[in-house]
Amino acid sequence: MFTSPRRTFALLALVPMISIAALFGMVVLDGRHDVTQNMRHSNANLSNTVEENIRRTLDFYDRSMLGVREEVGKPEVMALPPDIRNRVVFDKAVAVNGVSNMTVADASGQVTMSSNPKLAASNISIADRAYFIHHRDNLDPGLTISEPLLSKLDNQAVIILTRRIDLPDHSFGGVIALSLKLHSLDELFNAVNLGDGGRITLLREDGVVLARFPSDKETAGSSLADSPVIRRFKAGENNFETFSSVDGVQRFYVLKRITRYPLIISVAQATDLAYSAWRQRTLSQGLIVLTLLVGCLALAWLFLRELETRQRTAHRLRNAERDLRTILDGLPSMVAYWDKHLLIRFANALYMKTLGGGTDETGSPVGGLIEGQRLIGTNAPYFERALRGQRQVFETPVVDEAGQRRWLLVSFVPDLEDGVVQGVFVQANDISDRKAAADLLFDEKERIRVTLASIGDAVVSTDGEGRVTYLNPAAEIMSGFDSAEAIGLDVARVMPLHDPGSDPTARNPVAMALREQRIVKPSASASLVNRRQLRFDIEDTAAPIHDREGRTIGAVMVLRDVTADRAMTLRLAHLAQYDALTGLPNRVLLYDRAYQAITRAAREKTALALMYLDLDGFKDINDSLGHDAGDAVLVQFAERMSATLRASDTLSRQGGDEFILLAPMLRDTQAAEIVAAKMLAIAAEPFHIDGHVLTVTASLGVAMFPADGDSFDLLSRRADAAMYSAKRAGKNRWRFYSDDVGRHTELRFAEHRQEP
Repeated sequence: MFTSPRRTFALLALVPMISIAALFGMVVLDGRHDVTQNMRHSNANLSNTVEENIRRTLDFYDRSMLGVREEVGKPEVMALPPDIRNRVVFDKAVAVNGVSNMTVADASGQVTMSSNPKLAASNISIADRAYFIHHRDNLDPGLTISEPLLSKLDNQAVIILTRRIDLPDHSFGGVIALSLKLHSLDELFNAVNLGDGGRITLLREDGVVLARFPSDKETAGSSLADSPVIRRFKAGENNFETFSSVDGVQRFYVLKRITRYPLIISVAQATDLAYSAWRQRTLSQGLIVLTLLVGCLALAWLFLRELETRQRTAHRLRNAERDLRTILDGLPSMVAYWDKHLLIRFANALYMKTLGGGTDETGSPVGGLIEGQRLIGTNAPYFERALRGQRQVFETPVVDEAGQRRWLLVSFVPDLEDGVVQGVFVQANDISDRKAAADLLFDEKERIRVTLASIGDAVVSTDGEGRVTYLNPAAEIMSGFDSAEAIGLDVARVMPLHDPGSDPTARNPVAMALREQRIVKPSASASLVNRRQLRFDIEDTAAPIHDREGRTIGAVMVLRDVTADRAMTLRLAHLAQYDALTGLPNRVLLYDRAYQAITRAAREKTALALMYLDLDGFKDINDSLGHDAGDAVLVQFAERMSATLRASDTLSRQGGDEFILLAPMLRDTQAAEIVAAKMLAIAAEPFHIDGHVLTVTASLGVAMFPADGDSFDLLSRRADAAMYSAKRAGKNRWRFYSDDVGRHTELRFAEHRQEP
């Protein structure tokens, strides 16, 4: 049973505990109220954002439909041929992701026009659709939005936006329908982060669900008109907390009508997620309050116990003092206490042995200025600052009792009492061996630093986590980082490497070396784009660094700048396959493409033309104006031809003013004649060179695959023969290879062989 003083103390201890508990309850309730208000405000902002996005999207689609209705109402447009009429009518239609198609149906429901040619030709009727029947039976000029439907074209879930078409006499003329894929609405909602359990629902004013995000196909098309959410909204509430009739989850709801459209947008966030942070905070605060209450109880109990333990404490203090001296004498550090007059009041055994001193008859250390002076000397400023209350740590040399010079790491800790320094605690550790090792290590690091600074390759070292610990000057130039600002950053940020066609962050030799514990060999195509957007082609190697016990402590990466070497290699490779003057493929590249084209033509049973072209009168330009003018003509001719030909065609310069055209995938010789005529017309256009207007013509020979040969070499000879036949026939024309051309060529070669 408590005595009277103890009972009084217990009652006094309960007062702050009850006050703390009451205050905690108020904070918890206020916190929940703040969460509720913040969530309602957040939901309102989210609903405004989503509503505006949907309204703008519907405005965009509606303007497109109005544009189509305007074109359909023009007799001159409807009189056009079907393909041209479709392009004119749907020129104002939207072409964005999510819109499946836009169709026009006549008064019978038959689809007559569509932005999707397959739908226009599929003979589809929409007369059974509810939206068609609505427009047929109502003089409603506005936009109508259907419930979710399955598209008759591709069986995908869509909602249909429709407008009525009126004839000049205001009778029903048909319907314009825009099919919007349901999954495209997810793109409007994806940017809104509602957290786990959050939902965005788009409904018609009659309660039919058009879309629910995250995607929920089961509820699309269902009616929520009788759900508690819709009933409360229709009763005038638009921001409230209730349970969902779909999945039973309690959420904060905000509902809003979409301006100018018969739609409602519902934005809801799960209350569990909203209150989770508040619950966690309440739990944390409760634990703190509980701790405080327990602490109050503990303090009360300790106070009562203090009355009974004073004598035991005094005894324990004497034992503790003895134990403390034993511990301090066993420490490997020199420990002492100096008063403000520099007299030693306490010192452990190591201090007395190293720096000298004695003991009195009780065994307590004694000493004076002589013993203290060994640590003071030139370090007097440190002691003076310690006497002013500032802790000091410094290294200093001393001469010990044996006369040897040693290095000590000394700390002066002021002993403050009521803000007044009474003395200084002294701790000193012998660091002579460590000092000697540090000097050796510094010399070694300096040699390494000078070596790395003098080489031309970039060198980067990292710790075991891939964070930069060192950059040499070459690495600073390559990365754009100073060494000081790069230290501690991830090496992939400082040296962002990648291979062509890969993720820019995919190549990380340091991470690979650390992960696989091996040397990473150079990459043949790696590159680096530094923070200043300068690009370097590099060869990189990386290797892990291990300590003496084999543990990985970091990695080193060496990068060599090979930009100039790779540029030269690419230049040489380009020159090996392209003409240096015109940039056209040379005969090597032409032969390779011809082989592929002939193989494909043989497989697909199509024709192929090989055309030899020679410019007539080109020699006169060279002789009269010089080779620079002739080169300019060749370059302009090559540019004109390249701009005109198909992507599958290959135009090659064989030397001088001779060109070869490889034209695959031709239907017949008539297609080859069209190409040949185009080439002659291009060659005949005037060339404007240095103030001169120059004209040339061209002679062109054509050999067809497979009629004139089944190999490039054979087609090449026969196209060349046909070209010479065109020149003999008067130039500025083309000739197809024929048996007569072949015989004439053989006779010409025979005559050349017989000439002496």
